[in-house]
Amino acid sequence: MWLDLVDEPGEGWILSEHRTRRQRIFGPEVWAEVEARPWSYWDRWYCVVCVADFAGDWDALAERLATRSGRLHIASDAECKLSHLDDLVGRLGAAGLGSGDLGGDVERTELTKARRKVLDQGLSGRDRTSAMRDTPRRRLRARALRGAWRDFPVDPAEAYEAFVAFVDEADHIGKGGTFELARGLEEEIAAAEDAAGGDPARLLASRRAVLTAVCEIAHRVDDSYGQIGELGHAAWSAYASTRWRDLLPEEVYWRDVAQLVAFDDYAHLHRAETVPWRQARAADLPLLRSIVVALSEEYAAARLDYHAQQARVALAWAHLATRCLSRYAEVARDLGSEHGMPVVALAESALRAHRPDVAAAVFDAADQPGFHREYLRRRRRGLLDASAAPHLRVVTGE
Repeated sequence: MWLDLVDEPGEGWILSEHRTRRQRIFGPEVWAEVEARPWSYWDRWYCVVCVADFAGDWDALAERLATRSGRLHIASDAECKLSHLDDLVGRLGAAGLGSGDLGGDVERTELTKARRKVLDQGLSGRDRTSAMRDTPRRRLRARALRGAWRDFPVDPAEAYEAFVAFVDEADHIGKGGTFELARGLEEEIAAAEDAAGGDPARLLASRRAVLTAVCEIAHRVDDSYGQIGELGHAAWSAYASTRWRDLLPEEVYWRDVAQLVAFDDYAHLHRAETVPWRQARAADLPLLRSIVVALSEEYAAARLDYHAQQARVALAWAHLATRCLSRYAEVARDLGSEHGMPVVALAESALRAHRPDVAAAVFDAADQPGFHREYLRRRRRGLLDASAAPHLRVVTGE
């Protein structure tokens, strides 16, 4: 506050009080330039907290953010903050700097603020840096939905235009409106099929565009009545039955399918997990394994553990689709006991093929420390004991 002389009409010269308001800092603003590079307040706060509370250990700070409960998780703020952390560590490395180069010489009030901002406080729109907005999940999901389109003989983007209005509408309807939305989308899908005119390349593009449209809609609406889920199942069934081998390289097709499956967050494939692999052959399995392992590692490195697991689980369903019994145990070993349903499905498939030895090998391979270990042991006893029991035929007297 300060006092100033002001000439007021009719009043003459009087003392006027002025107050200043400190400019609020949200975080993305430039804090300083170091090594000829701009660094934001968020960069400064992260480094301050890393040095003061985690002895400069970025992994320890990341673990704290990843396990933080409360508002950080509810609003997905932890994911945004971890995205900025990874981006910051990369920029520091490129500049030849460490956390101490930006996080030193800090006053107590600034340390308190940095802790609050980094460890406790949620994010509003103006708080977010570009790295917080463009998270790995967002980038990899976008790649899963559209990344392979340029490799199709006919770009699905053209067919997708017919569904844009439905995707946009999904933002503005409640769960009761999904019935009408689904019926309208079904009519547009039928029209797109007719427009393809029997051209295999155009039909493939149209059905691939439908998968993305349904996924986008499911991401936006409340599908409590399951209308979009049913549509998603139908879209997968149609796409998986579409001729593609003379139109796309195997690696392009299977990588695209594997990414879509890994980001299917809406149970479109519930109880239909083998559908995407309907056209898989035993000869495709080595390629599928290399694709899935690479995707799983990429997702894990981006801290997308759920999607990494989904990619690996997909490999089990691909083997089930091909009924390649000789590799069931190997797949079960990769899964361990963290994923009970696909392990049991492998064993049941072996038993249907009258191979109890393979079923036993599946359970033995999956018998590792994990959440479903005891459940799988019980299922092993139940299934194998039942398969070993003599089958009696009831004969009635005449």
